[in-house]
Amino acid sequence: MPLHNKEIADILNEVADYLEIKGENEYRINSYRNAARTVLGLSESISKMAEDEKDIQSIPDIGESMAGKITEIARTGQLKQLKKLREQLPESIRDIMKLEQMGPQRTKILYEELNIDSIDELKKAAKKKFGWVWRKNHQKNS
Repeated sequence: MPLHNKEIADILNEVADYLEIKGENEYRINSYRNAARTVLGLSESISKMAEDEKDIQSIPDIGESMAGKITEIARTGQLKQLKKLREQLPESIRDIMKLEQMGPQRTKILYEELNIDSIDELKKAAKKKFGWVWRKNHQKNS
């Protein structure tokens, strides 16, 4: 079953998030975010375009390399690059990014500067530093 444009954009944004946490080149991160926005804004299914072998590269903000990644996602439902990025960072990093007011930049600070890589560690640090009690409503609605 073909992926919806939103699902493809979500994968591209997740790659951008991981690249940002790893401190990769800002231009590269922005290219993923721009491609995700472009895919979301399309009226035509990008999966259908890939299936019909239409020139995805002709879409604004989509270069040759990104077109290849989008085609891979559309055809396989996944991206090898994302799998590799997920293996390089703890899985719990994604859980932290799902918290309200958290994103890749704040998650990176917690991970790199404070060695916090899980919600449990974040809870302990918040309680120790500020005496905070954690409530379930801190998570974003997914």
